[in-house]
Amino acid sequence: LCATILPDTGDLDLVTCLKTLDDWAQIVKRETDRKMWKFQRNPCDFENSEAYFRALVLITVLQRDLGVHYDVESRSRKEFKSSSEGFIHGLLTGNRAGTCANMPVLVADIGRKLGYPIYLVGAKGHTFCRWHSTQTGERFNIEASGRGFSSSSDEHYMHFPKLITEEEAKHGIYLRDLDPRPWTRN
Repeated sequence: LCATILPDTGDLDLVTCLKTLDDWAQIVKRETDRKMWKFQRNPCDFENSEAYFRALVLITVLQRDLGVHYDVESRSRKEFKSSSEGFIHGLLTGNRAGTCANMPVLVADIGRKLGYPIYLVGAKGHTFCRWHSTQTGERFNIEASGRGFSSSSDEHYMHFPKLITEEEAKHGIYLRDLDPRPWTRN
């Protein structure tokens, strides 16, 4: 919705984008259900974690089956060429190439549609996702902008892609779960 006011989004069809998100969530759900036997047979292949398995399937379906991929050329640019590189609509239309600005948003949205406790998390110059269940205590990071599924520690993001100082870490600007609820002014 925010992107609709930008100069290069005059023909953006929100209804189609929202339907695509719903359709993709159903594709991920079907594939997760279909592959669940793999987890049940060998949970140790998935860190003994059904959550880890679900996150792996989510990333795999988006990339392998739906063609979402990281735009490698975007790393060498200092600014986006168009809003589609930074907003989720760029992944839902066109060539489905994204960046660390919009790929984690897509992963979080699809995951939340499936009831997964996925949050956006900011590092310095980077955004990633985190599975964080307050019910089970399970917590792991999900790198949504790479190729395939990976899960790096918070310590990794203290240094990647830019160093987070102890002062910045102390103030809680980075590496915290971002609340998905709409922001309201008190």
